[in-house]
Amino acid sequence: MTRFFKITFLYFIVLIIFIFSLELFARFKKPSWHKSDPEIGWKLKHNFSHTYKNYDQDGNLYYSKLITNEDGLRIYGKKNSKVKILIIGDSFTADPYAGNDEMWFSHLSREIKEYTNNDVTVYAGGGGGYSTLQEFLLLKKINKKYHYDFFILQFCNNDFGSNLFEAETSGNNFNQFFKRPYFDKNEKIIFYDSFFANLFKTKLIGESRFFNKILFLFSRYKKNKPINNIDINLIEKKSINITNNLLLKIRNLIKSDNAYMVNCDNSSNGPNKYWKLIAKNNNFIPLDLPNKEIEKALKKKENIFFSDLGHFNNYGNKIYGKALFKQLKTYQNFNF
Repeated sequence: MTRFFKITFLYFIVLIIFIFSLELFARFKKPSWHKSDPEIGWKLKHNFSHTYKNYDQDGNLYYSKLITNEDGLRIYGKKNSKVKILIIGDSFTADPYAGNDEMWFSHLSREIKEYTNNDVTVYAGGGGGYSTLQEFLLLKKINKKYHYDFFILQFCNNDFGSNLFEAETSGNNFNQFFKRPYFDKNEKIIFYDSFFANLFKTKLIGESRFFNKILFLFSRYKKNKPINNIDINLIEKKSINITNNLLLKIRNLIKSDNAYMVNCDNSSNGPNKYWKLIAKNNNFIPLDLPNKEIEKALKKKENIFFSDLGHFNNYGNKIYGKALFKQLKTYQNFNF
């Protein structure tokens, strides 16, 4: 028995060393740009700068430099510009699939400058996998500090599921429910409570590249499982209603008459077919020309994606940003 315990203990030590080595390797190779946050779940690191090695859909190497300020916002443009834009979104805004100077918002900024001859500053915040509630909580944190002439909310089709715990855990919408906040029926902010969920809320596990990779792989497995005994129509209605309520809360915070909404996925699957309607319901102007231009590029089989075939590479961001300006100028008065 003593020998058995000694061997078991030895294997345990080897396993810990192995996991620790993998963690060090992962952090060295690709440091995380997120950190844990007790209120929002996670957010971009503050005063962070790193150049990431990326590959596009055809396997071509390119580099993306992510830079954030003291509040964890990506910045593009001069500090004292005449035109200022605040953008809140998810991975299509916050994550380094393109560098600060190649993101869709930087292309939008350059188009505005060329059109108006005014310098433009973009403040872009958010986090990969963010729900609309997380975007609302982030906006609450930074809203008083930043002056902006207009606001853009970057939405995505999976936000409907991410806003509702039942939807996110129903089988094919698993994302990051271990770590994100939700509204309960009384609109009180709650977190999922379990042993593993509480582990992922700790700094040690929550910011671990190794354990988050395991969580990601598990989510991919869950996503491919069929949904059983779930009323899809009821789930969709609930997710639409809670998303509608969250958009109203965001709109009430915005310190500008000009509020726009874009969607990184213009598919008509599930509740996403209602995104423009609920945007209008809450006094956002939905802008969908970027999606139409992306669809054209897809039909031409152009190289517009990062290697995951979901997020835009530099060229995809360029198409999106230029199209956004083209539609935005039909609504926005740039005579600041």
